[in-house]
Amino acid sequence: DGATGYNKPLSVKGINVTARPTAPKIKSINYTNPLCFGDKADSMVVILNRPLSDNESVTLELEDQNTHIQTHKKYQGNYLVFKNVKPSKYKISILKAEYINAKNQKIPSYSDGAAHSKTITITAPEAVNLSLTKIQHSHCYGDSIGSIAYRVTGGTGSKTCYLVDEATASIIKEQVNIEGSGVFNKLPAGKYQIYATDQNGCHSATIAQSITSPNALLLQVHTTDVTIY
Repeated sequence: DGATGYNKPLSVKGINVTARPTAPKIKSINYTNPLCFGDKADSMVVILNRPLSDNESVTLELEDQNTHIQTHKKYQGNYLVFKNVKPSKYKISILKAEYINAKNQKIPSYSDGAAHSKTITITAPEAVNLSLTKIQHSHCYGDSIGSIAYRVTGGTGSKTCYLVDEATASIIKEQVNIEGSGVFNKLPAGKYQIYATDQNGCHSATIAQSITSPNALLLQVHTTDVTIY
């Protein structure tokens, strides 16, 4: 019938024999692209064009078109889930579909042996890349004229760059809506860490950088006693 995909039972010498069911097809594939480089799609949900009856069995194949690694899973219930799917191009196919007839025989659902498939592509943004372009150290002991210039690329949307005091692990400066380059100015000598994030909260690698200064000038005064006669 239309609800199960089965044709009407046939009568053969007084015995009802269930005819070959309508071969199932992939109706939809639902997924969400990861927000950050290096992440995976949490799940890929495959839904067939009709429910399966109790005596039907369908096995699906997920093939990475770049590596040709294949994963097989049996369709159960009303959908099938592939979890933690990395960005790539995929072909999802009905590898095997069969039903059990009235004689308890497993019969292929596809009379011509053909299987149904769909192709999708899971994508991820470029990595957030941070590089330091120029370092200005202090000229005199105790001054605060150091600076760290940087460049940020990749990721999604505008970026925010953070300057962290390595000794306390606290953020001491941040610059928002960065499009390309920026600089942290008026820095005293010390050890710093710099990292950037994009609008999705994806992180760059953290870079450690020190600002150095000369040693303090020491003035030594030597006195000599003078005796006047």
